Amino acid sequence: SVAAATPAKTEAVPSNPPAAAPSAKQEPARNKSSGFEDIGKFMAMFDKLFPPQPEPEPARLAAAREVAVQMWPDGTFGGLLDAYATTVADAVLGMKPAELETMFGSGKKDPKAKAPTPAEASMTLRDQLRRDDPHFDKRVEVLTGAIRAELVRLSPLVEPQLREGMSRAMARRFTAPQLADLTTFYRSPTGQVYARESLKMWFDPDIMRATFNSMPAMVMQLPGAMQRVETAMKTVPPAPKKAKPADKKD
Repeated sequence: SVAAATPAKTEAVPSNPPAAAPSAKQEPARNKSSGFEDIGKFMAMFDKLFPPQPEPEPARLAAAREVAVQMWPDGTFGGLLDAYATTVADAVLGMKPAELETMFGSGKKDPKAKAPTPAEASMTLRDQLRRDDPHFDKRVEVLTGAIRAELVRLSPLVEPQLREGMSRAMARRFTAPQLADLTTFYRSPTGQVYARESLKMWFDPDIMRATFNSMPAMVMQLPGAMQRVETAMKTVPPAPKKAKPADKKD
């Protein structure tokens, strides 16, 4: 798995010279790779939503960093995405035509569409793709390997930032003795296994099923919840209406 793999060494990113300020006749440069016209504005908005927090006590921050290194081993980020993608892909490929139509279809049947034979109806999507493409399994193997290699390359770019964020959050929430206890646990054989598997377990089929099985009960509670919110809001005076602009006089 990607989580157990040793991440490839991060390649140095060449520094670009500062771009010259656009002239009055030039349009501002667009960041085509990100999809945002101005990534700086987006990051500034994000910074306001999640402003910097108070600086933790240095000793506790150092102890929290020790815990974060154990909690988030190298390759965890890639392994997490790999586990999610693998779970979803296997589930979809294992579905039959009727199941795919129920989940992803528009609900409208084409009257000209030919009904599948009993043999075709019993085939999974994976079976159909194997039937139509003799190299399907090899194609999936190559694609999976290429994606996992990219995830291994991404992990060292993302994980240092995540570890630092975790360290700062833990340093404000846990005492020095508690952080020492966590370090002891995560350095133990059981703690090391837990660190590798705990995040990936959230994409385990049993946990995913439990999450989705709770949705009908939540939907049933929604009308009552909306009514209670509406009743609570009636205890607050209504917002003042905006004054209409005065009619212009000649």
